[in-house]
Amino acid sequence: MFYQSQLQTRINNVIQHEKNELKQAKKAFLQQLNHASRDLLILRNNHHFKDHDILSSVNRAQLEQDYANFISIKNFYTQIRILDLTGKELLRVHRDKHNVAIVSAEQLQDKSHRYYFKQAIKMNPSAIFISPLDLNFENGEIERPFKPMIRLASVLMGPKGTKIGLLIVNLEGAHLLSQLDNISKNSSGNIMLLNKDSYWLFGDTNKQWSFMFANKPQHRFKDQQPHIWQSMQTQANGIIENENNVYIYEHLTLLNDMLLPNNIANSLINRPEWTLINKVPLAKIESEFSSLKKLIIALYLGIMTLMIFVIYTFAIHTIKRRKYQAKVENYAYFDSLTGLYNRRIFLEQLDLEIIKATQLSCPLVLMYLDLDYFKPINDELGHGAGDEVLKEVAIRIKSCLRQQDIIARIGGDEFAAILPQLNDKKAIADIAERIITSINTPFTIFDQQCSLGISIGIATSASETQTSIKLKTQADQALYEAKNSGRNCYRFSK
Repeated sequence: MFYQSQLQTRINNVIQHEKNELKQAKKAFLQQLNHASRDLLILRNNHHFKDHDILSSVNRAQLEQDYANFISIKNFYTQIRILDLTGKELLRVHRDKHNVAIVSAEQLQDKSHRYYFKQAIKMNPSAIFISPLDLNFENGEIERPFKPMIRLASVLMGPKGTKIGLLIVNLEGAHLLSQLDNISKNSSGNIMLLNKDSYWLFGDTNKQWSFMFANKPQHRFKDQQPHIWQSMQTQANGIIENENNVYIYEHLTLLNDMLLPNNIANSLINRPEWTLINKVPLAKIESEFSSLKKLIIALYLGIMTLMIFVIYTFAIHTIKRRKYQAKVENYAYFDSLTGLYNRRIFLEQLDLEIIKATQLSCPLVLMYLDLDYFKPINDELGHGAGDEVLKEVAIRIKSCLRQQDIIARIGGDEFAAILPQLNDKKAIADIAERIITSINTPFTIFDQQCSLGISIGIATSASETQTSIKLKTQADQALYEAKNSGRNCYRFSK
């Protein structure tokens, strides 16, 4: 109890710590998007856009220089672009690590096929488009090494209030994910970032970005942990625990979580959703308590050692008493010589089997078996030899019966058997013949061979009103007929 109490306290502390870390990561992630949205608006309101010819040589050069200065200061932006209404780049300023370059007209690309252009170009002038976090494309291919990217876009309006193109800012995803990487280094769990379809964006390098490649296995959290994912959809954040792990999660939804002015927040288009998850293995926390666990085990063993003498003494006494009780019960239920049921238990079993046969409307067979020529063995070889013969007889009779049949020794050399659910007279006769054949095989007792016979009387329950007294009487009469017919045979009751 002490160990479990200490462990649970530690688990609760870890969960609370990791929960706070996850909230801080969420806050930092959304603040960066918040700042990027504001920066986009600042860039959109550049005074050069008031000119009717924004891409005149003077305006173009001034815009390119402004954008170059901007992303050289704010190094978490990788590109600032202007696209015309057909999706072609009119200008682009690009940053690669610490180098800022103005892209020449010959290197400008057509982005009309990209999803962010198709969606953003349809926006009204006040709207802001924020893309999901995915990989950057250059010249129609995924750029390598991978460059995670979020694109923010806004419509550009000319001096006459007409739509003239799109302003697009590329926010470097690595900058956002680096904050998660810093948290992961000191976390007790595994930090994961998933998109709205539960594809990995961070947390497992073998599964990240699988949705970007049609020819690769598609790894989704909801396919691997469907119940956990389904539970996460019911609340904005929470804690889910199973046998092996604790899942702490936070949903990131731009509409609810970004700290933008109302007029901007209400104009967000394509609000992406992400889920931050920290999977904390309980085994990892338990491993911290290995030394405490060993100490508790040592104390426990010490206490048990002190108690062992008392327990041992009591156990020996109890075992002796139970052995004595078992012997008493064995004498009450079983024949001490052959190990078969004794007469009293056999009669009880017969009553039970008659009731069962009546309920199931199934026949019941009762056999009385009496040894022939047994007395000379006792007289000539002694009672010890007779006892050995009775033991062997019990074994031979039992081997001829079915597993569900009940056999008992009801007298000196008399046996009885109950054969439930047997209605085939030929099958009954076959069993009787096997018993006679088995008993007729000579016995070797004390290096002496002796022969025996056996007479069998067979009675079958014929109606639901059959009683044990009637059945025993019929079996006894059939045995009498077998004896009078020359012995070593069987007879059915008439």
